[in-house]
Amino acid sequence: MSRDYGVTVEAVTRDSLLGDHPPVIQAKTILTGQVLVLGTVLAMTAAGKFRGLALETEVTAEELVADAGGSLKIFEGHLANPGVVPGSVVINATVGAAVKTMSDAGNGKLSGTGGTGLIDYSSGYYRLLFTTAPDDNTAISAAYSHDAAGTAVAAGVLLEAIDASEADEAGNVLTHGVVTADDLVWPEGITAAQKTRALAQLAQAGIRAL
Repeated sequence: MSRDYGVTVEAVTRDSLLGDHPPVIQAKTILTGQVLVLGTVLAMTAAGKFRGLALETEVTAEELVADAGGSLKIFEGHLANPGVVPGSVVINATVGAAVKTMSDAGNGKLSGTGGTGLIDYSSGYYRLLFTTAPDDNTAISAAYSHDAAGTAVAAGVLLEAIDASEADEAGNVLTHGVVTADDLVWPEGITAAQKTRALAQLAQAGIRAL
C-alpha cells in the first residue's frame, strides 16, 4: 500500500495512518480465511471476531404496496430483507402526481416530503404515515441496503498486515482514535454512498477519518 505523489511514492506506515489523537489499540481476533493489509477497514462478526468490511447488498426498488388506494395514509409491513443498514432507507410514493420521499437518519426514524415513519433495522418492520394519501393506482416502494450477517458495519481499522488464510490470528486493531482517510483500505467495488455510511459508522465507534 502506498501513496503516489506524482514524483515519489511513499509507503503507508502505521505512524502515517494514525492521527495525533491518542489511539486506543486492542488485540483482536482476525477471522480465518483472510489476508489483510495495514489500514483495512474492519467489521465485527456476531462472535466478536474481526474481518474485512463486507459490502452491503443494495435493493433499488422493492415494491411495498402495489396500489396505494388514494385514501390511506398509514401503511405498515416488513421489508423483504432483515438486517437493514441504518441510514440507507428511502421510501418513494406518488402524491398529487409528484414523487414524495421519506428517508431514515440512522436512528430508526423516517422523515421527508412524504411524511414520517419508523423502521426497525433488525427485522425490517416499517410504519409509514403520509401527510397526504398517496395517489390511487400508484405504488409505494423502498430503496435500501441490507446486511443480515452484520459484517457491513465498520467497527475498526487494522494496524498491521495479517495473514489469517489458514487460521484465526491475533491482530492490532484501532478501536478509538484518528486515521488518515486517504490511507484506509476499502473492499473492492464499494460505492460512494456505502463509504459515506462506513465512515459515519467508524465515527460512531470513536474513529475519525480526516
